[in-house]
Amino acid sequence: MKKGFVLVETIVVITILATSLLLVYNSFNSVLVNEHRRMYYDDPLYLYRTYYILDLFQSNQVVSYLERNLAENEEGNYPLLLEVSCYNADLFPQSGKARSFCEKLMATDYMDVERIYFTYQDVSKLTACTNSSSGCTINSSLSGVSANAIDYLSSLGGDGMDGYRIVIEYTRMINNKKQYFYASLVVPIGEE
Repeated sequence: MKKGFVLVETIVVITILATSLLLVYNSFNSVLVNEHRRMYYDDPLYLYRTYYILDLFQSNQVVSYLERNLAENEEGNYPLLLEVSCYNADLFPQSGKARSFCEKLMATDYMDVERIYFTYQDVSKLTACTNSSSGCTINSSLSGVSANAIDYLSSLGGDGMDGYRIVIEYTRMINNKKQYFYASLVVPIGEE
């Protein structure tokens, strides 16, 4: 009788310990995932750099450029993501101070800019494009976009909001491995 009680007691204790360990593991795993996002997404240093680059683009009427290039075309579809650079003739004239400043800024190791994207503040359509290719121009909007960038874009909020946002992909070599960092800001409209 006493051996049966010890066996049942041992099974109950093992069950409680196993359940506790599973709960601790799940909590720890979510902390690791959130730390990964916190580390690579919207770091204050990269947010500051993004603001600086956005200010440069705003001084060259980026909102009117976005209104022209993110608009619906004759076929009834529109791009959801627009990659821009200092060599964009619509934003920076070929022989201008702004273009040469932009080129010097992006060439420095300090900025670590890999790509600059503009998209709508409401990223729900873009997120839907990453999940399925139905009803969107996924080939033209997301061609050349890395899987890391798509993960970051999927993490952004702003559903149902009008306006635009700048998304910048930064790279840095850490332990001889290229690491990607992302930051985005809302493009102020009417303040150019």
